Amino acid sequence: DMVQSVWGKSNLSVAAPEALNFSVDLFGTSVPAYRIGVIVMGAAVALGLSLWLRYSKVGLFVRAASTDPVTTAMQGVNTDALSAGVVGLGTALAGLAGVVAAPFLSLSPSMSSDVLIDSFVVVVIGGLGSLAGAFIAALLLGMVQAIGAVYLPDASVLLPFVFMVAILIWKPAGFAGSRT
Repeated sequence: DMVQSVWGKSNLSVAAPEALNFSVDLFGTSVPAYRIGVIVMGAAVALGLSLWLRYSKVGLFVRAASTDPVTTAMQGVNTDALSAGVVGLGTALAGLAGVVAAPFLSLSPSMSSDVLIDSFVVVVIGGLGSLAGAFIAALLLGMVQAIGAVYLPDASVLLPFVFMVAILIWKPAGFAGSRT
């Protein structure tokens, strides 16, 4: 309600930065440079996060606390502070994603529900707790949505869920999830 009282209920559009407001010819198709920049930045953030989780001391603590928080706390790690830091990092990454996506998504009060549904589908398809699986699932879901918008526009809203069900029938734990 507070957001609506400040910015209103109408959709807002944001222009791409002037430095990236041109198109690139890619395989005979004109692609906006901003979208290529978003893909490169997303890959860089995913790679950086993956390397940080795998090779840093804090990443080791995060992985340990997610597996066994009691034992991690007994080793002297403040798991409450660590959890708060992870939530803060996740919030910062979500904010970054919102800022980066603003030029090609119209900003509206209901924007979060669309993103939330796509995020849910990506996490389930990728496998709970798997960053690599989520990355692969996000790429595949994007392709399914793009192809569906062209060839099945009337069913495009259902395609992410059909895709999710098909993947879960094939691999019940998702691409990189483990069955316990």
